[in-house]
Amino acid sequence: MIYPAPKHLNILEGTFDATKGIYFNHTKDSKKAEAAFKNPILEKKEDHHIENLTFVKDAALSKEAYGIKVDKTGIQIFYGTVNGLFYGVKSLIQLHKIKKGKIPYLNLSDEPDLEFRGFMLDISRNKIPKLDTLKKYVDILSDLKYNHFELYIEGFSYFYPSFEHLYNEGMTPITPKEYRALEKYANARMIDLVPCHNGLGHMTAWLKHYPELAVMPDGMFFWGSHRDPSTINPLDERSLELVKSFYKDALKSTKSNYFNINLDEPYELGHGKTEEEAKKIGVGELYLNYVLKLYDFMKDNNKTPLIWGDVLNHYPDALAKLPKDLIFVDWGYDYDYPFHKTLKQLGDLGVKFLAAPGTSSWNSITGRTTTMFENIRNAILHTKLNKGLGMLLTDWGDNGHLQMLPASIPGIVYGGLESWNARIHNQREMREYINLFVVEDLLGRTGQLMLDLGTYVDYETPYTYNASKLVSLFTVAKHLNPHDLQGSFYLLYKDHPYGLMSNFSFMLDKMSALETAISKLRFSKNDDILIQSEMLTSVRLVKSFMMVVRMHGQHVTSTEFNDYKKWLARHYAPLMKEFKKLWLKRNKSGGLDESMASLITIGEVVKIVQLLTLTTSKVEQRNSLHRDGRKMTVMH
Repeated sequence: MIYPAPKHLNILEGTFDATKGIYFNHTKDSKKAEAAFKNPILEKKEDHHIENLTFVKDAALSKEAYGIKVDKTGIQIFYGTVNGLFYGVKSLIQLHKIKKGKIPYLNLSDEPDLEFRGFMLDISRNKIPKLDTLKKYVDILSDLKYNHFELYIEGFSYFYPSFEHLYNEGMTPITPKEYRALEKYANARMIDLVPCHNGLGHMTAWLKHYPELAVMPDGMFFWGSHRDPSTINPLDERSLELVKSFYKDALKSTKSNYFNINLDEPYELGHGKTEEEAKKIGVGELYLNYVLKLYDFMKDNNKTPLIWGDVLNHYPDALAKLPKDLIFVDWGYDYDYPFHKTLKQLGDLGVKFLAAPGTSSWNSITGRTTTMFENIRNAILHTKLNKGLGMLLTDWGDNGHLQMLPASIPGIVYGGLESWNARIHNQREMREYINLFVVEDLLGRTGQLMLDLGTYVDYETPYTYNASKLVSLFTVAKHLNPHDLQGSFYLLYKDHPYGLMSNFSFMLDKMSALETAISKLRFSKNDDILIQSEMLTSVRLVKSFMMVVRMHGQHVTSTEFNDYKKWLARHYAPLMKEFKKLWLKRNKSGGLDESMASLITIGEVVKIVQLLTLTTSKVEQRNSLHRDGRKMTVMH
């Protein structure tokens, strides 16, 4: 009846008729919560109205607690602070909508399980949302009673005035003016917009301009390939001054008491220029010394810093030396990440912490539904058991941020429901919430379809970490030999499960059925129609990827090859146009070309396969060549 589910709800006999509206007199506190009242069912009382909603302040209630009482005399909302009043009004609006104005007599009391209920959106992997899009995120978060929002920034996705000379015309960063406007909008909806700027690892963009500050200026080899330098040298005072300089720019545009300095994934730490010092004092102490310098800087600026946990989780002695007010954010994004171990260690050491699961939307196009559920559930459960501060749900944009908003919505909804009232909610409630409050679905099907879109990965074996098996291979497409794309694709995908698995046709049929079902959805708002278009484009991208991989697999039949060739000839080029159009509906133009690099490479392969006709004899010939280890030739 109410989402997230309240702690205590007692339904009584009788119904209060509010079908004609809910009328109230504004108070000093209700004016501060005015953003919650922006709903047509709520009206300020006029002379001809009878007041049927009153607000009762109760100092005994905690900051975010509220109560609702409905009886024959009307509706009362009890609250301790403006935050509680805001949430009480939000719940009342839900009640009115679900019950179509005929609200049952009831007594309700509610407050959250977790103090911090946060969401982080990556805006630094090509996709930088427009201000209106960011406000839409705030609306979604606010309705779910989130109270913390971060925009993940590395490189130049935020405009730092002190470094104006490092930007070019093609860049479209978030400006300080936009950030302040978003903060005002979020604060009015009881959400703290917390600055989030990386300052140790993930510094590749900065090190292109300041190569002398890199730990390893020539980069290093990891994850199967050579990588550009990404970690700034923490032993060089010039590194600290650079980071402080752009942090100072960011500090000028925030009222938050917090600042996420990140400091994750410093892959080169302990190597290169830091190797000698790491041998003396250890990587953990080396990292801690840098953390403490930035901690002092943030405290001097009246901010409490947050840092990621991936480094110090491995160095408990250094971890125990963290300042007691610093907030440690333990991240892990797969179904089996050991929150039960890591969060217990933090709790035992008395470290203030947030758990950071993920929406599982990235590296998948349409999401990874099963992983999302397990990951968020485990994070919140063990945060509660170990007395953590809360949750910071992450939505990353790895490898071009190809996923669209609908892929992230299920995780945002589940994270919001569970962080308020843990271990209560299930898929049915998620579906209902999405259909009623995220979109206005006239058929009541969108929620289930959003969840179903992220289930294709369940048929991929073995499990792939942090990605779907399908999309993880396409992320390397832009690095293939441009002079032999067809041959490169064959070598890359000949042993891929999509080229081998016997149930491939079942998976493709499943995605086609989802495509048909999505096309039949009916909405009453233009933005909901945009969500439908994003869902359709996403499922068609996955279908295209599946077909391209299958065509290069050992076990493709001639009939399959030629059928997929025809489908791609009709659909792939229009699909790329639609992808661009949808990107620009919600996001700025900067980064679009970089994001599409792998899609364009696949498009070139699609053009090549149009020149091919595969017959049964050629399938046998190709497989024979593969078995014999001879070079494959293009078959015209």
